[in-house]
Amino acid sequence: MTQRIRAAVRGHEVVAGLLVAVALGLILLAVPRVERLVLLVGAASVLVLAVLLIERFVHGEPELTWTTSSGTPARVRGHDRRITALTRAIEASRRGDLVARATVQDTLRSLARDRTDLGPDLTAYLNATNPPDVDAARLDAHLTELEEH
Repeated sequence: MTQRIRAAVRGHEVVAGLLVAVALGLILLAVPRVERLVLLVGAASVLVLAVLLIERFVHGEPELTWTTSSGTPARVRGHDRRITALTRAIEASRRGDLVARATVQDTLRSLARDRTDLGPDLTAYLNATNPPDVDAARLDAHLTELEEH
């Protein structure tokens, strides 16, 4: 029973204290003979309210920590369908799939669209009408060049 009361009051200690004070005041006005008992209960409830408030302010609030992340969990690989599709296209292009080679080349073109001063090797790859076969090391070099520019 006390756990249910604590759960209901948690976070609303001031409101609960005011409700108890109003209830005790109404009882005191309605039945003047229980004046001392009501004052004793009222004093005890004020004391309990004070203890609850002190406990809440001292122990109830967790320590605030600041992070640089937005609070969203990091995505695991394969969660973003675009990256999964591009990964499959790269793997297929390495196996000789011409459509996948064109997809990889188009993706790199879109990344390079606003960049200038690209190296001759990357420029030749991006301007080729038929996408050449690119191994993993060369693709990594192209991506690194795009990141640097």
